[in-house]
Amino acid sequence: MALQTPQRPTIANVDAYTREQSPPSPLPFQRTGTTQGTAPIPPVVNPAGTPAFQAVITKLEQIEREATLRRAALESYAKAVEAFVRNSPEEQKKLAQEIQEGTLAYLNQYLSGPLLQSSRPKSPTRGP
Repeated sequence: MALQTPQRPTIANVDAYTREQSPPSPLPFQRTGTTQGTAPIPPVVNPAGTPAFQAVITKLEQIEREATLRRAALESYAKAVEAFVRNSPEEQKKLAQEIQEGTLAYLNQYLSGPLLQSSRPKSPTRGP
């Protein structure tokens, strides 16, 4: 009869090393460490346009409302000045017309000057 290899008891931990193993390298899509924060969800673009477009439309609507109010106020003022001249006694009509002309000259100067400059966007300037 041939010699047989002696039977040994099975060792439960075959991976016994003399020193500890280094941690395994991360595999693709394998997370290591702490969970990172999440990025905010970008705003949904509605069919009407982007947020920038909406801001421009809102600003234009505000300018239109202000212009409508300004026009109504100036029309009322002009009607009041015309009524003042029309209802003045005959001896005061010349003075009333001078007041009307002065008022209109001032309004024309005011409307063509500071009003237009305040509604224009300021251009960026370089400063020290």
